[in-house]
Amino acid sequence: MNISNKNTYLNKKLFTLILVSVLLSSIIGKAALAAIKYAPPTEAIPVLKITTHRTPLTDENKIYANGLMQSPLAVEYKLGPDFINPQFLIKERYTHNLLPFDGWDVEHEFNRLPHFISNVGGKVRKGKNPPKRTNPVRVFYVTNNTGHPDKIDVCVELTVINKTTLSEITRDTCDSRDKKDNAVTIQTLIPVKYQAADFSLTQKNSEATDKLGKKLYVRYYELTSNNSNKFTLANPKRLNIRKPNSNGDVYSIPSVATMRVSKNDRLFYIEALKNEVKNYTPPYNVKNITNFNLNTKNSANVKPIVKFAVMYGKEFPNNVWPSSKKRQLANSMTIRVIDTYGNPADLNLTISNWYLYFGNKLIW
Repeated sequence: MNISNKNTYLNKKLFTLILVSVLLSSIIGKAALAAIKYAPPTEAIPVLKITTHRTPLTDENKIYANGLMQSPLAVEYKLGPDFINPQFLIKERYTHNLLPFDGWDVEHEFNRLPHFISNVGGKVRKGKNPPKRTNPVRVFYVTNNTGHPDKIDVCVELTVINKTTLSEITRDTCDSRDKKDNAVTIQTLIPVKYQAADFSLTQKNSEATDKLGKKLYVRYYELTSNNSNKFTLANPKRLNIRKPNSNGDVYSIPSVATMRVSKNDRLFYIEALKNEVKNYTPPYNVKNITNFNLNTKNSANVKPIVKFAVMYGKEFPNNVWPSSKKRQLANSMTIRVIDTYGNPADLNLTISNWYLYFGNKLIW
């Protein structure tokens, strides 16, 4: 064999080897891609569990159907090595209906209310600390706003993406016969209903001042609960609550009062105060104004829900009591409070014919 023929033979052999190598790589690559693309859900998502979170029981919970109380769900999961971008859905176990529906909703942020009803059937219950886990956990919060008893079993669906093929793989816990770690039962109770009689608006201090024969009356009231339940304001901003200075003082500013009624030379207004307020006085830098100093320091160990300074009298300089000569009317205010579990109560203050009413009760 001459040199030319030998080189030709070697080139053909080398080409054949390269071609076989490429074909084998292609076959192996396609097989690998096929194996990844069609990986079963349990390989793409080896771990998927759903339980309650920090509640007495791990697979069921009770909440009030008030739209605020949340039942927390802990979803524990693990992704296969080639899968990314987990996407979660909370569903009804039997119908696979996606929440929200029929008054049920899913939230992603904790609203600071209790997760469970601590006293059921006269028994005080405590939440359990979550178990130590080596896998990531997502927490969701389920609410119900129907206002009536209801029940739902919820499950979780998780979808991930193959980072090579960008194909999706989905796994859920909805169809498992075993409820443990696969579904959570949430029951709702009718929200507690409160009336104005469950609360008191009590006068704690007063002062009467006279200037040029014009009477000025100032009173301090505290709104408190008549039972052992603790209440907070649902939306403090609506009351435009006044904050004290470093000395605990608040200066009277009728123009920012939530309730204000004026006619001719008379003015009746109410300002909400923070609990830290100790004194309610006129602005110190304004001249020719009737001086008063209303003690608004809490008179008891019980912390009031909110405090009010109420003033009635003849109108003094307009730069202090900015009120047009025309009648101004902002004579009603609704105070929404919620108990520990988010159950609401709407309380009304009304100024009618220069009298102050709390609900149907004449206060002043």
